Amino acid sequence: MSRRTSGMIFITISALLYAIRYISELFNNMLTYVGEEPRKLSKAALWVGIAFLVWAEVEEYIRKYRVSRIKSLLNPDSKEEDR
Repeated sequence: MSRRTSGMIFITISALLYAIRYISELFNNMLTYVGEEPRKLSKAALWVGIAFLVWAEVEEYIRKYRVSRIKSLLNPDSKEEDR
C-alpha cells in the first residue's frame, strides 16, 4: 500500500469519525452520549493522513531530483532543456 493510499484512508477515517458526532444527533434517543472521543480521534486521523500525503510527496520529489541529478552527472554535455 502506498503512502498516498494510506494518507487518503486516514483522511477518510477522520471524516467518518467527525461525521459520527452529527449522525448521533439523528439517533439521539438511542445514543445518549457520544463524548469528545470521536472528535479527538478524527483530528488524530486527519493529521496522520496529512502527514502520510506530505511524506509521499516529499519522497517523490527527492526521488525525481535524484534521478535528474544522476542523469546530469552521466551526461554532462546535455542541455538544460533535455532534462
